[in-house]
Amino acid sequence: MTCPRCRHVRVLDAMPLWWHFQRRGWDDTLSSVRQRLHCAACLSRDGCVLRPHLAVGRDPPTGEQLPYPDTATWKRLVSRYRS
Repeated sequence: MTCPRCRHVRVLDAMPLWWHFQRRGWDDTLSSVRQRLHCAACLSRDGCVLRPHLAVGRDPPTGEQLPYPDTATWKRLVSRYRS
């Protein structure tokens, strides 16, 4: 994610991000994900919510990450989507 104003960059791990959206019942398509995210730096500094530009890549995650699902839950989810 890249903020259009301050150019702050944050890389998120896909699995915990997907799990976060699944637990809340939110649409997890890439266009919908953008509407749920914001630049934390601009929010804390200016109080305004800016939607970041998203790009899919293979860079290692940066900053604090969302929690992963527990092992049993993850295995159950993978099994459901493979069949």
